[in-house]
Parts: sequence; C-alpha cells; structure tokens
Amino acid sequence: MEKPIIATTVSGLFISNEPWKIAHKLGMEELAKLSGDDSVLKATDSPDYFKKVESALEKIYPNLTPTERVIKRREIYFGRVLDLIKKNPQFVNKEAIKYFSTHKQNYRIALITTNTKYFLEKVFAQMGINLFDVIETSLPEEKDNKRLVFERFLKKYGKPKVYVGGSKSDSYDFCKENNVPCIYANFYGDKDISGVQMAKNLEELEKLLGKIL
Repeated sequence: MEKPIIATTVSGLFISNEPWKIAHKLGMEELAKLSGDDSVLKATDSPDYFKKVESALEKIYPNLTPTERVIKRREIYFGRVLDLIKKNPQFVNKEAIKYFSTHKQNYRIALITTNTKYFLEKVFAQMGINLFDVIETSLPEEKDNKRLVFERFLKKYGKPKVYVGGSKSDSYDFCKENNVPCIYANFYGDKDISGVQMAKNLEELEKLLGKIL
C-alpha cells in the first residue's frame, strides 16, 4: 500500500513568492510597452489579468497562434523567475524543506503547481532541492489555472491527506469543494484568506499539521 500524500505548493512555502511577484510586474510593464496599451498595467493585480495579457500578446505576436503566444510568454516569465532565484538564494526556505523532509518516512510529499516541469527542474537543480515524490505541473500551453492542475492530480493520485498552499485563493476553493483539508502558509505577509486556517510561520504550520496528520 502506498503512503498517503501531503500536497504542497512551491511559491510562498519552499521559495519566497517574491520572484514570482517581481517577474509578473516586470512582465506586465513589458507587455504594456511593446503593445502600446497602458491599460495592461491596470490589470496587473486583477484576478483575470490574463485577458489583458492575451490582448497585448495578439498585438505583439500577430503571426503566432494563441497557444504559441501563451507558451512564448510563459517561457519568458519563468525565465525571469529563475534568474531572480539564482541571484537571490536567500529566497529558498531551507527550514521548510528540512521540516517536510522529516515526514517522508510516513508520507509522500507532493507538489501541485502552475509552474512548468521544465522550469521546476531548473530551479530544483540550481538550489539542490530533492524533496518531492510526486509533482503535478501546468502544461507549457496552459494559462495560470491551478484548478486544472488539481483536477489532474486528483485523477491520478486521489485526495491528499492535506494541502499546504500559498496565496492563491482558488486552491482553497477547490480543496473545500473536494473535502481536502487545507492550510494557508502565509509566511510572507500576504492577505488573509477567509475561511482557511493560516500559519504565519513554520512553528504555527507544524502545530496545524500535527492536528491533521
């Protein structure tokens, strides 16, 4: 019988979410400049920002298909994130990695993320991270949609014992709909998420997980 799964995210838990935030901001500024559409900047913090991204990409890359444009843009975005992590190794939360490693004897540690497999391989190789038994990622042509990744994960592996996530609220909506216990690891002072138990540091996370595992 296979060991039960503790599912996790990467941004905001094992690596600070700062490089993703910076890369997103820089990317939106670049799109606005190249497309000549300053309204893109107003959508930077909007949940449906990708609608503006698609419109800008169509102006910048008119000869590419919609799928090709998404792939190209995500490659640029993840390239920026990787560069930021390389230049700032302090972004990696080594204590969180060490803590979750202590559970590997009794649990499989899974990663559910909208990052791509290629990007993660680069990051993990750069930072020497060898923690995960199961990894479910976005496909290169997919938009930033955590639900799609969650759905694939559940079909392949079933429900995890618990999900420990970052600041994406749709992750917790999905968990609630599918009766998956969840914890918000808010280690970097992001907004609270209503109705989700939250840990502001590793000590609080250990206590919450101790009640579930």
